[in-house]
Amino acid sequence: PAIGQNTVNGNTSGTYYVQVTNSFGCVSLSNTITLSTIALPTASISSAVTAMCSGDSIQLNAVNVSGATYEWFKNSISLGAPQVGNTSKYATTIGVYKVIVSSACTNTSNVVTITQLNPPSSAASISGANIFCAGRCERLWNFFSKRCNILQLDH
Repeated sequence: PAIGQNTVNGNTSGTYYVQVTNSFGCVSLSNTITLSTIALPTASISSAVTAMCSGDSIQLNAVNVSGATYEWFKNSISLGAPQVGNTSKYATTIGVYKVIVSSACTNTSNVVTITQLNPPSSAASISGANIFCAGRCERLWNFFSKRCNILQLDH
């Protein structure tokens, strides 16, 4: 360090001290300080799927770091205060998601972009008798050009 410089950045583990030499050649040593490197917490999120239909949700999962806090973000906006162990988040709308994991140090995850799938271009139409005999099944006809599922509505 140069004359008058009183700050040094330590970026390597080790023991540091300052040696001061005056104009007469006299030397004085400071106390020592030991710097230790702490590994960054793992910050990685994943999802089985990244595209959803309207009204769906997708579960995002972060790697669990014991005792760490997790703050989730969508489009760089926080989705709530950091919480210990909050390793999952359900994405209910499209956007770019990430999580900041904090323990002794802080690390930012990769991003996961959730997109929306387009609904079918036209509605389906079914027909058939609206009554049926007990113990029998009524066949419903699907008049839709593309593959779709016929769902039973429970009352």
